[in-house]
Amino acid sequence: DSPEREVPELLDIVPEDYNEPYDVRQVVRVLADGGEFLEIKDRYASQLVTCFCRMDGEVVGIVACNPAAGASLLEINACDKYYRFLQALDAYGIPLVNLVDTPPIVPGEGEEAKGLLRHVGKVLDLYSTARVPKITVVLREAYGDAGSLLMGCVKTMGTDLVFAWPIARFAVEASTLDYTRLPQIKGMEEDAHELYLKRSRERVDVFDVARSWSAQMVDEIIDPRATRAKIVEALRITRGKMERLPPRAKSHGVSPT
Repeated sequence: DSPEREVPELLDIVPEDYNEPYDVRQVVRVLADGGEFLEIKDRYASQLVTCFCRMDGEVVGIVACNPAAGASLLEINACDKYYRFLQALDAYGIPLVNLVDTPPIVPGEGEEAKGLLRHVGKVLDLYSTARVPKITVVLREAYGDAGSLLMGCVKTMGTDLVFAWPIARFAVEASTLDYTRLPQIKGMEEDAHELYLKRSRERVDVFDVARSWSAQMVDEIIDPRATRAKIVEALRITRGKMERLPPRAKSHGVSPT
């Protein structure tokens, strides 16, 4: 499969309307060599797709937000799925490619009581210390703690290269809603889930991809049709990556439990 192959199909798969869902597996299929990939835990936390595929013959691990399932909201199960997959990638030296399109982390007393922040912290700890190549492509939205931190849109977290489509948008906060005034937000019951999705689209402090590029959050704004070629180029650049970490008294960090 040619590394320079353009993927115009992505223009039809990913809608420009931020509220319109799509199955990110179709994106992965278009990007992968021969359209083949192996999904891991496909029935578990399906709002986050984790899979292996080849790109230009090289094995890569893909973590992709899936708006077709739960609007790609990341909660405890999704964080655990991400964490275990990233552990495997780092253990075997397999590059990570993140495909990002997600609102912020899910709110709710239920998730908080179960230790949502602890599970988020585990992913952040592992992502920042993993020594494999880490490449991010922002397809549409990268909001708050989920898009910016967990999915590798912040270069200070150790991401090697960040690409973004022209329609990509970023924000620290995605809603002006005061969740404490909504008694129905109790661990994201069905009605609360719908309300959260609606309100999360009422954004504040949203900035477009051009401003993100000028702020050096994004390495390059790319044509969606060139997504595969850019990922392959990034894999070549980061091949044989070696990190020199500052000396420290302990052999490794202590992950949140």
